[in-house]
Amino acid sequence: MDATSIVQFGPEFYVGVREIDDQHQRLFDIVAKIQQALLGDPEATLAKATEAVTELLDYTRYHFSHEEALMAAAAYPGL
Repeated sequence: MDATSIVQFGPEFYVGVREIDDQHQRLFDIVAKIQQALLGDPEATLAKATEAVTELLDYTRYHFSHEEALMAAAAYPGL
């Protein structure tokens, strides 16, 4: 990831479940793609940003559905 990114995934975001931590990392990576698209070539910015936002929406739906299913299976009280 670019060191100038406004979003950085770090240890403070780990929940201790590798699968979920990996998914959280992926979410941060997609947000960084949005930032890079917006800072890129003005001719391509809208298309790249739209593609990255769509990817973020799709992955967010997947992630939260999966995360909630894991919480339900574990009878997590904070669900």
